[in-house]
Amino acid sequence: MKKVHTFLILLLSIPFILGAQENKMGTPFVGKTYDQQNNGRNNLLQLQQANTQNQLMDFEKTFFALENAVAQNPQSALAYLRRAQFKQRFGMISEAAIDYQMANRLNPYAEDLFAFNNPYQVLNVLSYQPEKAVINLEMEDRLEDYWKLMDRKYSDNDADLVLLSELEAAIQMLEKEQETAAIAKLDSITYTYPQSPIAFDILGMLYHRSNDYENARLMLQKAISLEPNFAIAWYNLSRLENELGETAIAIEHLNKAISIQENLSKAYFDRALILKSQGNNESAIEDYNKIIELNGEDYMEAYLNRGLTRKMLGDFDLALRDINIAIESFPEYAELYKNRGNLYLLFGYHNRAIEDYTIAIQKDPDYAEAYFNRGLSHFILFDRVSGCADLHKSMDLGYQPAEEKIKYFCVD
Repeated sequence: MKKVHTFLILLLSIPFILGAQENKMGTPFVGKTYDQQNNGRNNLLQLQQANTQNQLMDFEKTFFALENAVAQNPQSALAYLRRAQFKQRFGMISEAAIDYQMANRLNPYAEDLFAFNNPYQVLNVLSYQPEKAVINLEMEDRLEDYWKLMDRKYSDNDADLVLLSELEAAIQMLEKEQETAAIAKLDSITYTYPQSPIAFDILGMLYHRSNDYENARLMLQKAISLEPNFAIAWYNLSRLENELGETAIAIEHLNKAISIQENLSKAYFDRALILKSQGNNESAIEDYNKIIELNGEDYMEAYLNRGLTRKMLGDFDLALRDINIAIESFPEYAELYKNRGNLYLLFGYHNRAIEDYTIAIQKDPDYAEAYFNRGLSHFILFDRVSGCADLHKSMDLGYQPAEEKIKYFCVD
């Protein structure tokens, strides 16, 4: 009871004590960290002292240090957040709410960056698009399926060799990035050979790429009506429906494609992405497992995304193992290092995160998102100078979110 009584007396006497403490500890500490660089006022030592006293369960001194941290730097969103968290812990709900409001007014991103409520908050401010590099498949990847299909068609004794030759010419145009000429060629093929599902399917895929969703759907549905067991057409139609927000229909089409062609890895991959976006991480991992079973280490994206999914399940060790496998297979791919950096950051390994973002930048000097994430990592470690330098570099490279963060992290 004596401890609690003393603590209550301390709360009542804070206004009188703060003035004396502020004068006593007003000499700025020389350094390069975020708070130390903020107009010469230092509250980092007080925040560190609050940590120490809290670990020692001396809550009076913890509160005292937090009060001093706010008093010495009233522009520090972190100080208000730390004090709010402490007040909330001891039932001072209304006082905590005031501190949270003040912190968000000073810096609306600080609460997420320092992950005050849960470790996944930091993902709200990071550049975090693990599927970015794999959703928009390269044309070469899309055409590979058609070449395999053509090979099977040539083995058919009843194959129309003239039609196959025309289709080959259209595919070759696409390989040369002559999409307009390819569309014209395919239009001609569908006119001459109105029963060719491959021609309609490729046309549908091209219309989708050009955002002509209406014609894309018509062409793909036509291909399926001509050949109901055309797995690639079902897959292409699923991608269209998913982009239009029809995820349930997209899943149905992917299920159909997989039932027709069990080794269609990209269908498993797209289904896993949708399942993960819906929070069904366990089922997504099952699909990634199937892809890896079919392809081994050749399907880097499956290892990457299985690792990131395991990360969302809190399994750091397995997540790291998967991303490391992807990096070993594709060591020059900067995106992988950025994603491993995100993993390290999420689990509190801030210096390792910075190392990986740095490697990503070395692989790709114009990698704006890597500069951005490295900058935020520096802020977490209170290195404002390095953090602002990275955010400015990211902004110069055209990454829009960096400009918004600079307004709050880099302006005195």
